Amino acid sequence: MEDKGGITAQGYPLLSFDQTIRFLSNPKASDVRASGDIFEHGRLLSLIYDSIQRLTDANRARIESYYPTDKEIYEDIQLRKRAISDRAPMPPHGEMMKVCLMMAELNPPPFYILREYSVVEGRLRFITKFVASTEHESGNRVSDGLHHVIHNTTATIKTHLIGMDFNRPLQEKIAVFSRLEDLPGIVRLGRVDQILSDIYLRKSDMEAPDEKDVIRLQKVNHFVREHVFRPVLVELTKSRITVKVGLDPLRKSTGRPLPDVILFNNLNSIRFRSKMIVDLLVTKPVLKAVEAVMPQGFSVLAEKDDREKISQLVAEKVVEAAKTRLDLPDALVEICAERIALDAYMKDLEKQDQVETDRQEMQKLLQLLKQQKGVFRAKSGHRLTVNERLLDFLVRGLFSGILIGTEPPFASGAKNLSSKDFQSVYLLLKDREATARAIDQAEELHEKTQDVVLVRLIEQMTAFHEKSEAELKEIIAPAYIEKLRRIIATTYLPQLPLFQRLWLTLKGRLPDSRTQKRLWEQYIAQSTRTTSKRSGITGAGKALEDVQGGPRQNKLDERMQIVLGRMADIAAMLWEKGQFPVRQSLMASLPSQEDRAVAERLFGFIRAGAASTRDIIEIQVPHREAIYASRRHFENNLSALRERFQRRMADFEGHETKEGVKLSMKHRTDEKEVVRAIVQTLNGIGSD
Repeated sequence: MEDKGGITAQGYPLLSFDQTIRFLSNPKASDVRASGDIFEHGRLLSLIYDSIQRLTDANRARIESYYPTDKEIYEDIQLRKRAISDRAPMPPHGEMMKVCLMMAELNPPPFYILREYSVVEGRLRFITKFVASTEHESGNRVSDGLHHVIHNTTATIKTHLIGMDFNRPLQEKIAVFSRLEDLPGIVRLGRVDQILSDIYLRKSDMEAPDEKDVIRLQKVNHFVREHVFRPVLVELTKSRITVKVGLDPLRKSTGRPLPDVILFNNLNSIRFRSKMIVDLLVTKPVLKAVEAVMPQGFSVLAEKDDREKISQLVAEKVVEAAKTRLDLPDALVEICAERIALDAYMKDLEKQDQVETDRQEMQKLLQLLKQQKGVFRAKSGHRLTVNERLLDFLVRGLFSGILIGTEPPFASGAKNLSSKDFQSVYLLLKDREATARAIDQAEELHEKTQDVVLVRLIEQMTAFHEKSEAELKEIIAPAYIEKLRRIIATTYLPQLPLFQRLWLTLKGRLPDSRTQKRLWEQYIAQSTRTTSKRSGITGAGKALEDVQGGPRQNKLDERMQIVLGRMADIAAMLWEKGQFPVRQSLMASLPSQEDRAVAERLFGFIRAGAASTRDIIEIQVPHREAIYASRRHFENNLSALRERFQRRMADFEGHETKEGVKLSMKHRTDEKEVVRAIVQTLNGIGSD
């Protein structure tokens, strides 16, 4: 829309081409308000505007978004004057910039002065660009020009500034810091606003500026700050090139004009900056200034105590006193505020990193449980196959997608649990298909060996005696609910008094749900009491055996025993050869398809920790396939194996030669995880 002969587009009023020409032809007759200074420079103003138009027209076909620079305009005017044999002396470049600032002050202005970060003659620098209406285009010229310089500036920063060390200037200044008066020139070194501070025009860019020129300069710089610099920072923050550490709460509490801290998003660089600020706040000039207004004895503490704690204390005290103690310098308050804000930012970042790490670990675990055919043993004794933090998270019931079972079992409603409270922890995906596989597995194990470990685990995991039928159907298919109910009842039948057991057997009946729940509660209570009396638990099924009042029949059927023995022998042979047996290598070494089918079921029992398959040890390795070993081979060669793998573990940690050179195999991280898991398993056998 028109405004005093100008065109307003998206909040940027701009004098049209025709109006500008009329104004330059006769400024006094124009409606445009102008100061008397402009009338004195009419000729140069016309040359500048003509040059902008000429350069824009000449480059329109070659460059889609073209806006001439001050250097191009100055050189073009020189060429033009030579072409027409104009002998009037060419004013200095600084004089031209003064006149340009006069033009930019008009309302509306004939052009806008913008700043753009660019590579000029191999050097990074800010250049000045001009955007004006043309004879054929007016409406969106300013907004297009702003978009152009913002985009180019952001691209230049992304391309050339990422990875540069901006901490060095601050580090060098702190190293020689000896006077508090030097602090204002130090505090913002390394911040993005300081690194890009040349975005603003300076008095040195003009020829002999007076007070009016300085005011005009400030107006132009204000526009650049609001419409170029800040949008660039927004773009950099959106793309995570920079981070903004807000100081708004500290601004309010101190009453000081504290700018937000904007830094390049390099975590190591930010950590180092934080460390340098710690060093700065315990220097003698700072401590002396602080003690002058609040005698706290910081200097003495800094010599004896933790420098980081002292710097934090100094920062907190300065910020607390800043509102009332106006004799505390702004620069000191600002650096103390940054110290506090950076510390909070780093802690928050660590929390976010931990949340992301936990999320990734949980995704890996869910994927593992999807692949697992049945119950997964996440902890056995001191050996963990799942991150302890994640395991604690699961044990406390903070994730509903995984069912938890423990040995000894915990009572319903127990709080503040930790994986350390249990000898074994088992996991099962909260999924009908997964629970069906686990129930089939438990049934087979019980039928063949009378082993009730899996049955009791599934009772615990599903809260079978506490949930309603509808709740159970969410995690177990209806047909499998009845199947599990029958299996559970069968396992409790031997625990009934003799005459009650005989009566139910004669009637062809099993214990009812009320009896099952009572026996389950007795099992929970007795497991807890039995465990608390012992100094340690020696196996996943040991407490269960004590509760049932006698040893269980843990033998597999003859066929499964034969296959298990073969697997143990194969594992021992591979260990003798220096190989680590995995599931595939054991399966491939079995002679028949029937044996391999039996082995598939045995692997499920081994993974669940069934006592009947304890001849085979499963060694879980983080992010790798499990390794298997013969228990007899490990027990017979325990000392030699322990010495061998502890020595290999020491090699990973590194050792020094006589010459003081440290040698290690840190780069072989995959093998290190394998060796660590083996050492933990061997130590567990030793403690048993």
